[in-house]
This record gives sequence, structure tokens and C-alpha cells, in this order.
Amino acid sequence: MQNKELNHCRLAMVAFAGMLLQEYLTGVPATVAGAQWLGGEGGGLLGLLLAPVALGKALAALPATLAQAAADAVDAAADAVQAVPDAVGGDVGVGGSIVVPPLETVPPPLPPAPPLPENISSPLS
Repeated sequence: MQNKELNHCRLAMVAFAGMLLQEYLTGVPATVAGAQWLGGEGGGLLGLLLAPVALGKALAALPATLAQAAADAVDAAADAVQAVPDAVGGDVGVGGSIVVPPLETVPPPLPPAPPLPENISSPLS
């Protein structure tokens, strides 16, 4: 039993000397370095141990995130529907239906495209 106690004391002395050497070489107090190692801003050991908990929280928040994204898409679609009457010069009627302007106000169709020169072959032939 006495040998076991002596070995523990020797280990403690080596650990204490290592902490003093670390403080001397790096200039960072051992208490600060230990706190960073256990769970500082970079995560440390505590962050590694709590990673499954953080993953569970992220997975639990996923449905709410997807619901928010879907609501944003619905809002964007509603904005696009409201913009259509402005593009065609119409108005939105009762119940959200689009009132199309009379045919006189619609611009005429574009003329047909000119034919291709004779020396250009079609890629399909």
C-alpha cells in the first residue's frame, strides 16, 4: 500500500512540474489552458463529449427550419403571383384571380425569325 501511495505522489509531482514548465514556455497560466482544454471556445474535451447532444438539438430543430423555408417559399410565390398583373398590365380581381386587360392593349406578336443561310446545315441532318 505504501508503494502505491508513493507512486501517486511521484505522478502528482511530475504533473505539477509539467504545469509549471508549460506556464513558463507558453506564458499562458495552467488554469486558462486547462479551461480551454476542457471546454473553451474551440470545444475542447467537453465539446467533444457533448457533440452527440448538439447533433440531437440540430436534428430536433430541422423540422422548424424546413417549415420556415417552406413558409418563405410560399411568401415568395405569393409575391410572384401579385407581380404577374403588373407585368401584363392587368389587375387582381376578387379572390386573387387575374383580370386580363383587353386585347387592344396587348402588344402585337414578334415577327418570325429570318431563315438560316443556305451554307449552314442543320445538326439534325
